[in-house]
Amino acid sequence: MANNRGYMEQRAREVSAFTRKYYEQGRHDRSLRWVWRYRVEPEYHISYSTLKKYLKITEIIHIVKKNIIGGKSTIKI
Repeated sequence: MANNRGYMEQRAREVSAFTRKYYEQGRHDRSLRWVWRYRVEPEYHISYSTLKKYLKITEIIHIVKKNIIGGKSTIKI
């Protein structure tokens, strides 16, 4: 079985950056579902649940890197 972890992390970062470009919190016409339906889905062909999973992956990566740089040795995910 191939190691796809690096690819998934890379794709999650791409989709997360693309989503951040269009998503505006507080605006109902630029909700996360709107961004997925009109921007992300036509470009990346992923489902809404996959988009949310990718956003969570990038959040976890950010927390792990922050803990490693901050010098904390115990990381609980």
